[in-house]
Amino acid sequence: MGFERDDVVILQPTRAIGRKNVPGALEFARRLQEALPDRRVQYWITGPAEDGYGPVLDALVAGAPVVVRQGRVARVPDAYAAADLVVLPSTWEGFGNPMVEAAIARRVVVAGEFPVRAELEALGLRFLSPDSVDNAAAWVRAPDEAWLDANVNAVRRHLDLRSLPRRLGDALRRVDMVETSK
Repeated sequence: MGFERDDVVILQPTRAIGRKNVPGALEFARRLQEALPDRRVQYWITGPAEDGYGPVLDALVAGAPVVVRQGRVARVPDAYAAADLVVLPSTWEGFGNPMVEAAIARRVVVAGEFPVRAELEALGLRFLSPDSVDNAAAWVRAPDEAWLDANVNAVRRHLDLRSLPRRLGDALRRVDMVETSK
C-alpha cells in the first residue's frame, strides 16, 4: 500500500457510502496530522464506493489533506496489522464488526456516536471519539497496552462464538422462566 515504517496509518475498513462519513474520517486525519507534525499520516479506506458515492469519494480524495490509499488486502488481519488507528466515524452501523475485529487485532478504534458503539461499550469495550485528537496522538506515541488487553478480554468474554451455545441456552432458560411465572 506504500506505507513507510514511521507513517501513521488510519484504517477505515468499510465501503465508501454516505453513512460511513468519509469526510469525518478525513477531517480526523487532518487534525491528527496537525497534532503529529513529525509523522506522515495516511488514510486508508479498504472498500469501494457504492450507492453512487464514487464522484463524492473522488472529490474528497482530490482535496484530501493527507495521503489517501484505497483498496483491499488479501487477508483482513493484514489490514489491521498495518494500521495504527482504526477509524469508524459512521453516522450508523449495523453490528460493528470492524470494531470487534480491531479489538481482537489489538488496535484502538476512533468511533462515531452510533447505537452499536454504546452496546459494545456496555460489554466493556473502549473507544476514542473523533473529537479526541489529542488522545489519539498520545495513543500513537505510547499505546495503552492495558486498554488493548481489556478490549480483547471483553470480546472473548462476551462475543466468542464458542460461548454462543451456552449463552443462548441461558437466554432461553430466562425466557422460559418468565413465561412459566405468568
